[in-house]
Amino acid sequence: MKRYLILLLALICLTGCAAKDGTTHEHPRFSITLPDDWDRVDTDGAVCFAPNGRPEKSDNIVFYVTEKNYYFSDFTREDYATQVKRNTGCTTLTNAELTHTRVDGWRAHRVTFDTKLSGKAASIVLYAVDADMTYFFILLDLGGQTEMFDAAMRTVKLFTQ
Repeated sequence: MKRYLILLLALICLTGCAAKDGTTHEHPRFSITLPDDWDRVDTDGAVCFAPNGRPEKSDNIVFYVTEKNYYFSDFTREDYATQVKRNTGCTTLTNAELTHTRVDGWRAHRVTFDTKLSGKAASIVLYAVDADMTYFFILLDLGGQTEMFDAAMRTVKLFTQ
């Protein structure tokens, strides 16, 4: 599980990679409603959404799915923080918080971090969902999109197999 988290977090840093009233985006593994100005971005190895489909140095959401992790309930905010630091180059993480929640009825972790990217304040908001597989939805927030992301996560429908 941790190695998949590493890959996912590395993708965030590399792509810098969600739609206003709502466009529902369909994927074989999930659907999510994002503001109208958020579009899917073509990236290798991950599903990414960004304002106007342009993730470069902007807010973005990345989705990734891994094999089921049977130790999901044992993960702590420190585990997530260690992986974020190790794999993103974000060496300073503050205000780390882990909340137990549900996404589409499934048990989930919502983990938040404050950091700096290129000297500017940023936040990372990660939802890890324990379903038939482990689903990750991660927001790189450079401009106050956390509330929108939380609202979008309430619309998520997982298509389990």
